[in-house]
Amino acid sequence: MFQKKTLIVGFIVVALGLAFGTFFIRSNHRQDTKQVKASSNTASITTQAEWNTGTKVNIDSSTSPGSIEISDKSQSLIGAGTWSSNSSGGGSSLDVVHDGNTGGSSFLFNYNPGEYIEHDFGSEVTFLRTTIFSDTPPPPEFSWNLTYQYWDGGGWVQVFSHDCSPGSCYPYDSVHAPITTTKVRLFSGVGSSINIYELSDYSGGVATSTIQIDGGANFWQWETFSDSKTVPVSTSVAYRYRTSSNGTDWTGWVGSIGAVTSRTGDDSNNPTKYRYLQIEATLSNTNGTSTPTIDSYDIGYHTNQKPNAPTAMTAVVN
Repeated sequence: MFQKKTLIVGFIVVALGLAFGTFFIRSNHRQDTKQVKASSNTASITTQAEWNTGTKVNIDSSTSPGSIEISDKSQSLIGAGTWSSNSSGGGSSLDVVHDGNTGGSSFLFNYNPGEYIEHDFGSEVTFLRTTIFSDTPPPPEFSWNLTYQYWDGGGWVQVFSHDCSPGSCYPYDSVHAPITTTKVRLFSGVGSSINIYELSDYSGGVATSTIQIDGGANFWQWETFSDSKTVPVSTSVAYRYRTSSNGTDWTGWVGSIGAVTSRTGDDSNNPTKYRYLQIEATLSNTNGTSTPTIDSYDIGYHTNQKPNAPTAMTAVVN
């Protein structure tokens, strides 16, 4: 009888041990694999030293320490690069559309819709204003159309489409949002043939600042962006964002921090985390004299630290 009781007690102990062990293992497994947005973090760029760690093009960070603005505010013509066309038209060489002569020799778009002049700048440029000098207004029985596009790396994007009517074609001056690209095209539409005397892009006062943020080893997701800035009339500020898992290979630029890549792969196991973020600020004017000013910006993000073991994170600006 004693041996039987001992055996029963032993079975009960083993069963309880197995049950507890199974629960412990499952509980730990759930705790280890479940990603929890437990630690909220903010990286702030606000001091002169922080602005100076980034890549600056035409940026003044000294006049108002802790802020950035455009250094050279003057407007300038973008003239470098090469020209090509699919037009069957005649006229002089393509160079005449960028020779500064708004009424001399011209390039002819023939009657065929879809013909274009292409300007390859040879490197990335940013422009804010485009001026086209074409024929004097067409006779009433004709209508012209000129469509301007830029290359975004994957396709052609429209800057503007201008229907020429009497009194509106010579010249056509378009002030638009800053466009960063390597090449542009001017298309002709239906109607009469069109002589183009001059096609000019202007950079205005343009400056860029690119800052890099490291979300740290426990990074999980980029979430918010806010800034403090002053934007006078005839000026603008635009931001772009991109991310990297190693600080070397970058995703494409996007216009919203909500559109960046934060991680790829299985969220619950071992995703690739894009812990590095670059923020590009483009400051510009359209009058050649004014400048916006950026005083600071904040980037909000999360790590995957568990609630019972939060870790304070410090973003590294480099």
